[in-house]
Amino acid sequence: MNRQLKVGKSFVQEIRTKIVAEADVVVAGGGTAGVVAALAAARNGAQTLLVERYGFLGGMMTAGNAGLTKYIVHSTDRSDYAKVLGKLADKPSEVQIVGGIPMEITDELMKIGAGIGPAGSYVFTSSEDFKWLLLTMLQKARVQLLLHSWIVDVLKEGNVIKGIVVENKSGRQAILGKVIIDATGDGDVAARAGAPFETGVGPNDLPRKPALKSGPCRPWA
Repeated sequence: MNRQLKVGKSFVQEIRTKIVAEADVVVAGGGTAGVVAALAAARNGAQTLLVERYGFLGGMMTAGNAGLTKYIVHSTDRSDYAKVLGKLADKPSEVQIVGGIPMEITDELMKIGAGIGPAGSYVFTSSEDFKWLLLTMLQKARVQLLLHSWIVDVLKEGNVIKGIVVENKSGRQAILGKVIIDATGDGDVAARAGAPFETGVGPNDLPRKPALKSGPCRPWA
């Protein structure tokens, strides 16, 4: 056994990476944010390629089975919330904060019987039907898909990101893009490009409560 290969040590490996594709817009992450970004780009005439680490789209809406939930302004005051719900019936534009492509997706889910609930407030959906619908919409918009691919690095010229590097069953591949959209859940592209970030709970994070200690995540988390 090579004595240099030990836990805590590092090794250097030279890997040749082939550039396999190029697009006007490369979207990293196929959650709902990435899908909406890809649809908007493609519908406006941009050659668009979307990269997703799973074999399906939808992110937390499908993988997490979260469904589509909130479409209206939020209030913790019950009396205010009652007013919001009242306006939803008569003047939805005053309280409804979701529209455009997200509402189009919701309307389609309701139309095919894959969504339950009043579309203007709360909707619970079938995750499998949701996956199918998103794939169908992207195919119709001629968005290219690269699934089962994990983003591991970026290509930069100065401070400009020119592409991303992925790993999948075919090995290591690079994809060039005139515009790179980071729609990953953790800002993976931005982090790989050198943008400052923190892991864990910071002292100024909104979710932090007195009982929750601030501090970094464990190194391997």
